[in-house]
Amino acid sequence: MECKKCNTKIEEGKEICPNCGNDNDQNVATIGYKTIALASDVALYYNNRGRVYSELKDYVNALEDCNKAVALASDVALYYDSRGRVYNELKDYANVLEDYKKAVALDPKSAPYYNSRGDAYHKLKNYTNALEDHNKAIALDPQNALYYDSRGRTYSELKDYAKALEDHGKAIELDPGNAQYYDNRGFVYLSKSDYPKALEDHNKAITLDPNNALYYKSRGRVYRMLEDYPNALADANKAVELDPNDPLYYNSRGNTYLTLEDYPKALEDQNKAIELDPNDARYYTSRGETYFNMEDYPNALADFSKALEFAPKVAQYYNNRGNAYQMQKDYGKALADYTQAIELAPKNSTYCNNRGDAHYKLEDYPKALSDYGKAIGLNPKNATYYSNCGLAYNKLEDLTNALAAYNKAIELDPQNAPHYNNRGDVYYNQASYYDALKDYNKAIELNSKNALYHSNRGFTHSRLKDYDKALTDHSKSVELAPKTASYYNNRGDAYYNLQDYRKALPDYTQAIELNPKKPCITQIAGTLTTGWKITQKHWKILKKPTSLILAKS
Repeated sequence: MECKKCNTKIEEGKEICPNCGNDNDQNVATIGYKTIALASDVALYYNNRGRVYSELKDYVNALEDCNKAVALASDVALYYDSRGRVYNELKDYANVLEDYKKAVALDPKSAPYYNSRGDAYHKLKNYTNALEDHNKAIALDPQNALYYDSRGRTYSELKDYAKALEDHGKAIELDPGNAQYYDNRGFVYLSKSDYPKALEDHNKAITLDPNNALYYKSRGRVYRMLEDYPNALADANKAVELDPNDPLYYNSRGNTYLTLEDYPKALEDQNKAIELDPNDARYYTSRGETYFNMEDYPNALADFSKALEFAPKVAQYYNNRGNAYQMQKDYGKALADYTQAIELAPKNSTYCNNRGDAHYKLEDYPKALSDYGKAIGLNPKNATYYSNCGLAYNKLEDLTNALAAYNKAIELDPQNAPHYNNRGDVYYNQASYYDALKDYNKAIELNSKNALYHSNRGFTHSRLKDYDKALTDHSKSVELAPKTASYYNNRGDAYYNLQDYRKALPDYTQAIELNPKKPCITQIAGTLTTGWKITQKHWKILKKPTSLILAKS
């Protein structure tokens, strides 16, 4: 085809003249109609018009014309290729795959068809077949940069980052002016947590193509990982500015706001993404994560469920919803979702650990241990999994194995306060109070703001009959968590042990006020034998706590 303005030859199916920039859309479409009217049984004409419709993003008419071309000439690979491209734009990857299977069968020497079929397999997460097709494309045309880039993306999904980097490097060597190849390699570096090299590649992509919103989104993601939030937000804003009608960039900016815990702005962007594309599971997932962080679990559940309507085969979405059910203490439903996640992604240790947590909450400690064991088998370097095993063993009163599990957790993560606190609990239960004291001391050294650690150390001091230190720790617990009934009760015990009954009684009373369903009557009644008396009037007050006045006997 020639440009109507300057007569320059234009590649078939394209509308912009490379010489003068003239938009030939209307001319091409008009020619297409006239040609088809004169020769309605010629498949090529439908194919050509379909390509124009596709360029115009009119995929309904594009698909109609491509279907007509295929119907008229079902033995021509080109027409399946054209239709496959339209299906790709519609994200109908199953039909993309079917069309390229036919194209390859009709033209088994065409490298582009193998590469396109490989891309379809990739999008359908069949990475083994994708790799096989990309290998075939490269064998047929070893100087085509696109094929190496495509294979590199597949290696990346398989987490074979060394081969992915090699392929993206080869693509850049063959076509150093292609910004997309740098962007794709940057993503691999990001996956390897090599943030300087990732930034370098994304900067290069932006230099080569400064008006492409995608590259700012990519760089912004690296800045987020580096906790450079001003630059992350600046890139997110730039992406939205360059392409204000693409929901992807609103969603990305919303995720940046989520990281910054600016939930209103995160929701605003995620709502906009859903408004622009109400059928994309990712946007509901992002908004669900914002609601989850806001502790708005009903709305989080609604969004995670909506995401699963659109993408029922994504394990992460089941895991997300399971987490929301877990927070609502609906452990049965959480268990079902974690199980579904594991069925879809059986090698994901997080899902096994989470299901173990659900079993633990349901007090099925053997099953919890089984799942924690599976998580350890999949990721033996994760200290949390061993610590969780310790919790379950402790519940089963298997203190030997509990201690071994906590020892391993501490070996893997020696700066984690909960691990020391949990091991301290085992030592406490074994009556090894000095060992327990050492662990509680370490937990508090690592996190002095945790009321539970002070409370546990206070109990240990009491066991060692060091009531003054016990009082200091229980007072610290009350200071850190003034709305927790048990900490007042514990301090009341410390005062009681020190025979300071005047101070013990108000603490017991405060415990009752905070949790009237579990009053500490036994401790309070105990004061009757120690030189203090509670009058009938005081006892009535005690049943409905307000304040107590002590009378010396």
